[in-house]
Amino acid sequence: MRSVSLGLLVAAAGIGGSDVSMAALTGSRFGLMLLWAIVAGAFIKFVLNEGVARWQVATGETFLEGTCHRLGPAARIVFLIYLLPWTFSVGASVMSASAAVAAAALTAEKGWVASGTSETSGSMRVLLGLGHSLAAGGLVLSGGYAVFKRVMGVLTIAMVLLVVVAAVLTRPDLSAVAGAIFVPRLPREDPEGVQWTIALFGGIGGTVTMLAYGYWMREEGRTKAGDQPSPRAWSYRIDLGIAYTVTVVFGIALTIVSADVPVYPSGANLFQAVASRLAETIDPVAGWVYLAGAWCAVCACMLGVWQFIPLLFADFVSRGRAGPDAAVTQTLPERLATKDDLSRTPAYRAYLLGLATLPALGVWLDFAVVQRAFGILGSMFIPLLALALLMMNNRRAWVGRHVNGFLTNAALVTALAVATMGLIIECARLLGW
Repeated sequence: MRSVSLGLLVAAAGIGGSDVSMAALTGSRFGLMLLWAIVAGAFIKFVLNEGVARWQVATGETFLEGTCHRLGPAARIVFLIYLLPWTFSVGASVMSASAAVAAAALTAEKGWVASGTSETSGSMRVLLGLGHSLAAGGLVLSGGYAVFKRVMGVLTIAMVLLVVVAAVLTRPDLSAVAGAIFVPRLPREDPEGVQWTIALFGGIGGTVTMLAYGYWMREEGRTKAGDQPSPRAWSYRIDLGIAYTVTVVFGIALTIVSADVPVYPSGANLFQAVASRLAETIDPVAGWVYLAGAWCAVCACMLGVWQFIPLLFADFVSRGRAGPDAAVTQTLPERLATKDDLSRTPAYRAYLLGLATLPALGVWLDFAVVQRAFGILGSMFIPLLALALLMMNNRRAWVGRHVNGFLTNAALVTALAVATMGLIIECARLLGW
């Protein structure tokens, strides 16, 4: 049961706003064509997250601690430069998604046909997104980890069941679904097809939020402590297997329900249009089921990001103050005590306040632009993390018997090469080369 609960936490933090929006937008634009990218992205995230967990099991350090203290100041600088814009983009993405789902539900009260053709004003979107954000921030600050975990578990189970039910009600062509999963294709006829594929591949299953698992392992007492033996590999692999299985099922279901549904170029009426199509072709209940599942997913993601990212920043600040030799001079109990106090530090509270408010500025932008930008920016984290894992988890002096195997190294090199090549192609396209 602990594996299920941790797996659901990881899935919810990585799904939410980005997966709901990216899977639905790509389904609306390309149909089922990019289902393979959902499966491939989730598999790569499993490999990366397994490496992060294995590092923590082997050393007792979070991956951020290991990166900061073993790869030098350059790694700290690169991480901070990436974290700040990523925080803004993920905040804007999740706020935009929460506002879009809430607007779809409010508009649906006036009639399903009208809901597919109306667009909420920018000021209303900001208010809806900011309201969700402040509520999530308040729950994170006041509830603690135990309350956070229970709420996340309920939201995650609800979002998966509701969206899968909506997908089943559409009676999809299972042979077409299987073909899209096992036969990779690119939408070459669309000038932005590669861009959307990269965004979906990078956004599905989380990016920086993959590091959250290590902190939640520590909260659950699932990491090395004192003279106790390290947790067995199968324990965290089961956690992550559950997480990314849920991610794949949810992403495929979202794509099915939104396949070929016409939406505005801005994507602002995405959830309205999908719910309206379900209500018209199946039953109004199907539209409400879909909206409820999407809302649960967005709220779960918001809670997960709002709880973890300020914790990551506070940990980053504390590592810098502790000095470069802290990982060696501090005992494990001292590091654990420091970790327990992070949520009460000024750095944590200040970063949470910034995350919960400033990204609302991005809600004014086109919904599709915000989601695609976040997906591409998230893709940049994949080669960075893959490179760090190749450098750190292949050092037997650091991780002992937990070194990477041949297949793991092959998967990491493939992820590094594919993600880097995709980003180079996209940069060349943007520059007109």
